[in-house]
Amino acid sequence: MKRINILLINIALMLALVGAVVFGVLFWLKSYTRHNDVVEIPDITGMKVAEATQVLEAQDLTLVIADSVFNMKMAPGIILETTPKVGSMIKRQRSLFVIVNATGVLKRQVPDVNNVSLRQAMATLRAAGFESITVKYVGGAHNDLVLALKTESGRLLSKGENIPYNTALVLEVSISDPSLMMREDSLMQSAPVIIEETEDENWF
Repeated sequence: MKRINILLINIALMLALVGAVVFGVLFWLKSYTRHNDVVEIPDITGMKVAEATQVLEAQDLTLVIADSVFNMKMAPGIILETTPKVGSMIKRQRSLFVIVNATGVLKRQVPDVNNVSLRQAMATLRAAGFESITVKYVGGAHNDLVLALKTESGRLLSKGENIPYNTALVLEVSISDPSLMMREDSLMQSAPVIIEETEDENWF
């Protein structure tokens, strides 16, 4: 009987010790991860980066610029979006990623469109982010062949050059038969068309 009591006491002590260890580990993890130390993400959209940084630092948060986009309807340099979203709960000493409105017009790299078809050149330019494209037909020995890409002022553009995405572009396209231009109506959509006559060749 005495041995049984001693055994029960030892078991009870072991269980108490295990319980104490488990409780201690859980308490340490709770403190280590700051489980209850969370804050609500303030609304910093529309603020400048410097102002938003101060607001977040007061909450023990760090601002990180993840990306920039250009929105001409919004003021340059302001915060447009946050990740996580405004109103979400976040632990202190964490980073908040933001997207800001670019301070200048976004630039795009000029792709190589020389010596390709008009259809391919248009698709390539639009995929690169250029929107304002005018087609200028010039007489030549080939149909539907891009000869050059220029700005509206006539400056020749080179492959790899960085220019504002809203630059007015002019595609000079060689064509020997003017009737073929009518077949490109679905391709051209809103792109203006200019027909240039040369002294050596008059289509009309």
